Amino acid sequence: MKRTIIAFLLLPLLMFLCEGCINNNKVSSPKPSLSKEKPLNSRLIQDKEFLIGGKAILDLKYADVIKTWGEPKEIKVVKVYFPATVEESYSYILKYDSIDIEMYPVEKDTPIDNTTSFRFDITGNKYDFYGIKTGMTLEEYLNKVENKDVFSVKEILSDSRIDNFPYPYVYIKLLTAVKEKNYYLNYDKAIYEQVILNDFPYGAVMLIKDNIIERIVYGYPNAS
Repeated sequence: MKRTIIAFLLLPLLMFLCEGCINNNKVSSPKPSLSKEKPLNSRLIQDKEFLIGGKAILDLKYADVIKTWGEPKEIKVVKVYFPATVEESYSYILKYDSIDIEMYPVEKDTPIDNTTSFRFDITGNKYDFYGIKTGMTLEEYLNKVENKDVFSVKEILSDSRIDNFPYPYVYIKLLTAVKEKNYYLNYDKAIYEQVILNDFPYGAVMLIKDNIIERIVYGYPNAS
C-alpha cells in the first residue's frame, strides 16, 4: 500500500513536468480560435472555500459525507490501480442525484467508514462547477471562456505513449488515473478547466457527447 500512496503523490510532479505538452489532433469545435499560449485555462474565484452546491465535498470522512450529503442512492465498489503499480486497490463510489463522490482507494475489504472523499463527478444539472453545468452546449461553453482546447476522448483513452504525451497529461491523468479502464469511453470530447481559489488550483474535465456537456470530472489534489 505504501507504494501506491507514493505513486499517487508523484502525479502532480509528473503533470507539472508535462504541462506544456500539446496535441495536434484536436476535435473541431464551434469556436476554433484556441490559444496555444495558454492551453490550460484558469479562472480566479473569490470564495473562501471550495464548495459544490454550497456543501463541502473534499477530504470528508465517510460519516461526514453522510452527514453533509445524506445517504447515497447507491454505493459502488470498483477495482482500480495506482499509476506504475500492479497492486489492486478498491474505491467506494457514493452515487447521489446529479453527483458521484469517490472515496480514496483502499485495500480490499477495508470498511467504508475508514475512507475519505477525494474526488467527484457532476453527472446532472443540479450542481455546477463554478458556473459550468451539464446540459450546456459546447458552443455556449466556449462563448463563456477563452483558450479552450477540445480533444477526442476516444483518442485520449486509447493512447499509451506516456513518454511523449500526445495530449496535455492532465487529460490522461484525470480520465484514467485510479479509474476503471475506459470508464469514460462513451463520451466524444473533453475540455479541461481549473479554478484558482486561495492560490490553490481545482481542476476538472468537461466531458461532451453530441456537443452537450454531460459530465464534469473533478481531479484531486489539482490538475495543473
